[in-house]
Amino acid sequence: MSYRERLTKITKNDAKMYRNLTYEELDKKLKKENVIDEYTSFYGLPEAKELLILPINKPKDFNYLSPFFNKFDIKEKSECDFYILSKEGLLKLIDLCNDYIVEMLEEQIEYLKKGEVDIPLFHLEMKKRRWSLTLPSSGKIRPYFLKTDKMKCKNVITNDEALEYQIFNLTFIYNTFDWENDYLIFNGW
Repeated sequence: MSYRERLTKITKNDAKMYRNLTYEELDKKLKKENVIDEYTSFYGLPEAKELLILPINKPKDFNYLSPFFNKFDIKEKSECDFYILSKEGLLKLIDLCNDYIVEMLEEQIEYLKKGEVDIPLFHLEMKKRRWSLTLPSSGKIRPYFLKTDKMKCKNVITNDEALEYQIFNLTFIYNTFDWENDYLIFNGW
């Protein structure tokens, strides 16, 4: 599996257990708690709850992250991201996602105007599959969640990775996140 960027959250109270550790202390603590073994490097904390896998990658000049760990840079130690994402940073991700959706739609409109319908047709067929997927063991799989669904991720409204749906997950997080008591974590591995 390739590198994926995600949003997770951890309470500020739980974060206190980790923020002032050295990397060696963190590694030892996570091994003792069986979170990682001798062959695994850090990729996240057990108390951090995944909210969603990001539908776009952050740009290189994304300046809305601050260190989670005070005594080391996690990227240098484990080649993963685990940084605090500001509210302004989440808004920037929403804007980037919106701009990408517009760009994608403009591209599809151009294909249609030229009579090259293969690309838009492919997207429409993929959307139809997402909305009509049935698995023998699970039955109908819908690209949305209802409160009655038994699911692990209760803070998302869709399981569809299509940008035009994922942006609603991002806005839901933006509108409901408890910035006072939780850290929003930009996490990638």
